[in-house]
Amino acid sequence: MENSVGNRLLIDPGKYNYENGFTPKDFGRIDVLVISHKHEDHHDIVAEKEIINLWNPFVITNHEIGNREEPKKLKYQIQKVGEKIEIKDFKIYFIATDHFAKCESVINFGLFIQTDGTSFYHTSDTRFMESCYFDHELVKNTNVLAVPISNRGVVMGLDDSIVFTSQIEPKFVIPMHYDSPKDRIRINPYDFSKRFEELKNKIENLNKIQVKILEFSETISIL
Repeated sequence: MENSVGNRLLIDPGKYNYENGFTPKDFGRIDVLVISHKHEDHHDIVAEKEIINLWNPFVITNHEIGNREEPKKLKYQIQKVGEKIEIKDFKIYFIATDHFAKCESVINFGLFIQTDGTSFYHTSDTRFMESCYFDHELVKNTNVLAVPISNRGVVMGLDDSIVFTSQIEPKFVIPMHYDSPKDRIRINPYDFSKRFEELKNKIENLNKIQVKILEFSETISIL
């Protein structure tokens, strides 16, 4: 995410980014780096160290990661759900999630980011949440919402992500979390788009929302 003064924020540069010759350097300059939770598709310490060595960004994570030896040595800033921070012209709120994987409830946070009068809600990995579970009023009507779609009891599946989207009422919704080898053989973002169209006339509020599928390295302007 880049704002109008040129500051750039990167979320979870995990292990599935590095295919076809792509390297951490190819993200370009990073001013703020946020790591939401410990799973390797979000937290790749080798990639993070390379980004830190290149750009010396301000790094934010949760206490489970931040108290580990290497992140502590690298001075990761620890934040928790319900807190907010302002850094490099980004206002970042840390939002509750419901992420359960490998037989455990995972310490994690979503991100609601405001800059230049626009907003972006990145849910991180989460199952469907009722509006009472998180700060619904804060994130409602965000400009852009990114939702996971791969299901398996780990995160939202197609219908859950679409119902969740209808509750948030963003201008744009971006499907995510479908590139794991466990997921890509059975689901892709176009499944989300197709199901979204099927439900458009059945679920209130969907007609006002535009689905945006981002291919690898593609960008979207919301200014």
